[in-house]
Amino acid sequence: MSRQSITWSLQQILRLARAPRRLSWAVRRRLRSLDTRPIRTDKGEVLRTSRGGLKRLQAAPDVLCRAPWVSLDFRMDGSVGFCNHGAYLIGNATTDSLLEMWRGPRARQLREMFRRYEIPDAACAHCAHQLRLGQPEGTFAVSHFGSWDMQPDRGGEAFPRTLIFRLTNVCNLRCMMCNGAIRVVSRSDVEHRLPPRASREHDEFRLCDGCDRVYWKGSHYARLRALVQRLFPDPSDES
Repeated sequence: MSRQSITWSLQQILRLARAPRRLSWAVRRRLRSLDTRPIRTDKGEVLRTSRGGLKRLQAAPDVLCRAPWVSLDFRMDGSVGFCNHGAYLIGNATTDSLLEMWRGPRARQLREMFRRYEIPDAACAHCAHQLRLGQPEGTFAVSHFGSWDMQPDRGGEAFPRTLIFRLTNVCNLRCMMCNGAIRVVSRSDVEHRLPPRASREHDEFRLCDGCDRVYWKGSHYARLRALVQRLFPDPSDES
């Protein structure tokens, strides 16, 4: 091989070696941020989306989802989680204090899983499905919690940034004090606990199995029924 051919070959090699420097700044930044390490479920399944695929849609710090660091979700029965679309629970507001739940073992367990980029498949079914499809932009980790700034966790001193309360207009026929089941009881079962007027004027009574509270259709029930009839009159009554 002639000296000229060798020189030409070296020039080509050097040109190829310098080629990445000619890429745009945005492309080079994207390449540097590429992380092909997998995201796994708690069952060991490797999902299609990589860590880098999710991290490009979020800012630091390096966690799978920020919900356990920024949010508390309260449900109608008092159970508490982090996400209003997930099924992972950390306690119940009727029996546990907020700090006990926020700093408790269930909360710490999920945070450690998210630090390892591991997702509970059943409890976070929607997000796991989106990651399985290779669509991290469809996860609630991105759309709901991706823009929240996480507070530094200084030995459990951080507190939730947002509280979610689930409300519904569906009557669940349960105790309004503890959400316990209510059953019909006879007068003789609760007569010793009734005010004289309630015992004299009412025949139907119900008892909560949770807090042992007694219910009957008193004056408050009559006033609420009249209010509902004024607000939403029955058309058949006008004919």
